[in-house]
Amino acid sequence: LENQVRIEVRNAQFAVQQNRASVEAARAAVELGRQSLDAEQKKYALGASTTTLVLQNQRDLAQAESNLVSAMSAYEKSRVELDRAIGFTLDRLGILVADAERGQVTKMPAVPYVTERQGLTPEVTQPQQPQPQAQPQQPQQQPPQQ
Repeated sequence: LENQVRIEVRNAQFAVQQNRASVEAARAAVELGRQSLDAEQKKYALGASTTTLVLQNQRDLAQAESNLVSAMSAYEKSRVELDRAIGFTLDRLGILVADAERGQVTKMPAVPYVTERQGLTPEVTQPQQPQPQAQPQQPQQQPPQQ
């Protein structure tokens, strides 16, 4: 079991390194795409290029930007996986297990893009019990008149 954990941690570290390199390569590709598009637009302005070539460079830049987003996503996922493998996820996010056991947050977690809600009272609220739904009354049918 200990060897399995070591292998899992080592693989997660390797994935982080690999994905970090992919992000750097994707950033370089985006920069190259921007430079190529800029050069092609300047050539077009001088009459030395065509709209087709400008559009192809725009497409290439958009693809490079998409690849960068994918690489960044893979990198972040690999970081989370590494944190999970070494048991560091809760510590990194500032989440206290004792708070979860009490059902009360004493410290705001350091989760990206999460902000503290304003206007909440510090007391713990009990979960609400579902209210029984009243059955709608069916209109009484009148016997057909003859």
